[in-house]
Amino acid sequence: MSIAQRFVASEGEVCPADNTTSLTCFSSAKTPELATDVANFKWLTLRAEHRAHHIAGISSRARAVLAALARTVDNARPADKIFAGRGLLQERAMIPERTFFRALTDLAGAGLIVRHKQWEVPGRAGWNRAYLTLTDVAIALLGFNDRAQHHATESRQAAAVNDSDSKILSSESAKVAGPIKRDLYPASQKRQPGELPKDLQRLRDLGFHEFLIFKLMREAREKGKRLSDVINASWQHVKTAARPICYVRALLRSATDFASLARCQQTKQSEAQTIQSEADELRQVMNAAAGQTYYDAAATRRIRVSSDAQTAEVQSLLEPILRVASGDWQRGFAQALRTRQWVHATQALNAAFRESLIGLNAVSEPARPMTVSTSRTAIAALRSMMRGPRIESLSAIAA
Repeated sequence: MSIAQRFVASEGEVCPADNTTSLTCFSSAKTPELATDVANFKWLTLRAEHRAHHIAGISSRARAVLAALARTVDNARPADKIFAGRGLLQERAMIPERTFFRALTDLAGAGLIVRHKQWEVPGRAGWNRAYLTLTDVAIALLGFNDRAQHHATESRQAAAVNDSDSKILSSESAKVAGPIKRDLYPASQKRQPGELPKDLQRLRDLGFHEFLIFKLMREAREKGKRLSDVINASWQHVKTAARPICYVRALLRSATDFASLARCQQTKQSEAQTIQSEADELRQVMNAAAGQTYYDAAATRRIRVSSDAQTAEVQSLLEPILRVASGDWQRGFAQALRTRQWVHATQALNAAFRESLIGLNAVSEPARPMTVSTSRTAIAALRSMMRGPRIESLSAIAA
């Protein structure tokens, strides 16, 4: 006998007997489209978040922030600094800003987190950042210390799953997808790739942060420039600017061809370096040749360099006069040394040159000493020679 008289009380119209529901009502045009987050977390992360929500002795806001930190920290290295923005942690904890800071104070007071010293972000006045770190107590409460045991359990489960999948796939009627091999959660959080170029590392001395320099590099690339060219072409003005960050941004907005300026400056610098290197090399050669004697390849000329390497005496067998080198003789002398046109003096070369000089003196007529009478006679002859043409010219004019 039915106690609820549905037909009498009209219960069938209010609560129909068929209680089965259909999902087609959600696909109507009046209902908004449903969506959810497709992020995948490891079991260790999910367990740590669950434990954070059920820790006793702290406030609910502190538990929410600790759960957000458990989702954010790298479970392979839970003691490292947490590189996450304040907005991301607030969104995951679903609390406002003031409540978020109160929760951080509660967690720090409970000894669960460490709040490091704040530092100012370049280019954003009034904004400070500070990294957070989980303490050993928090790591133990969240279960991150059980990672080794968890890896052993995961390996055993993976082996069992692979065995069962192989059995299923071996059957003829089974048509299922195999297990997912890839890791759906990255091993570490995303970092800024690479290192700064050497010509841009000097910007850090002017207050540029590393991430800001990478951002300026991207902005320069979008404007068809290279930040290295901009800095190299205008470094003298950038390092003396009152606000170097604003000045560099203004340079990126300008239409100047910094690549050409950088190439011109590089060419001038290379030329100056070449001249300086040649001067240093010449100085070394002349310092080594100071006070030394050299002969040419045929041993017909001898050159003696002074002790200060500023002058040199050249004696040749072809002429008896001793000459002194002048002008830019050092450069030519160094070039002759490099090409082996001048060689260092040896005993054999000295003896050969001395014998050649003795032979030339013996062949030539010996010079007669000049007396006082002969010198007077010579002077008178010169005077008569100078006066003769003048007298003749005067007599020609009188005629």
